[in-house]
Amino acid sequence: MPDVSLLRETSNWTNFAGRKASRILDASLRVEVVVTAKDTVRALLDRLPDDCSLDDVQYHLYVVQAVARGEADEEAGRTIPHEQVDAELRRKWLLGRVG
Repeated sequence: MPDVSLLRETSNWTNFAGRKASRILDASLRVEVVVTAKDTVRALLDRLPDDCSLDDVQYHLYVVQAVARGEADEEAGRTIPHEQVDAELRRKWLLGRVG
């Protein structure tokens, strides 16, 4: 198993969002390594304190999965520009109308 503490992810943590593995790029060696879901979970557990609860583990796995979905959405072009969201929220909450 690669030392994931030295690796920087270049795609995303999509293994929790349906893919079997993610591609990782070692920043110092410029080498791609395939990291499985199991490797990702091990790396997460290694970063959590020894006295963490199962709820802590579940929460952090949820965060990893949510970030992966967001990154996948961005790569697929399924995002809304900040300016558009800002304008829509201003119309809705400050002016009381939607659309």
